[in-house]
Amino acid sequence: MRTLVAVVFSSVALTAVLPAQQMPDGSANKAAIERLRFMEGTWRGEGWMQRGPGERISATVTETVERRLEGVALLVTGRGMSGDRIVHDALGVIYWDAAASRYVLRS
Repeated sequence: MRTLVAVVFSSVALTAVLPAQQMPDGSANKAAIERLRFMEGTWRGEGWMQRGPGERISATVTETVERRLEGVALLVTGRGMSGDRIVHDALGVIYWDAAASRYVLRS
């Protein structure tokens, strides 16, 4: 029963999220994500974040961007390390919203 509920809920949730103007094969979304191909790969650099007055934390940040869902979305993962400590751990998805004609980042 739990499996059936999960499948039904997932189907309803996905139907509600998909833009009404998207082509059945996702070609509009694939073309839009293709324009972001330059972002794909693993990126590493130094950064910092401010956690409050006087609390600045430096970190080595690694971000990975890869195409997923047959090319209709980008998965972005990031991790910032300060010594042995994780200070930034992120996950995001970039996709094309055909109805609004814009990219969307959900993180």
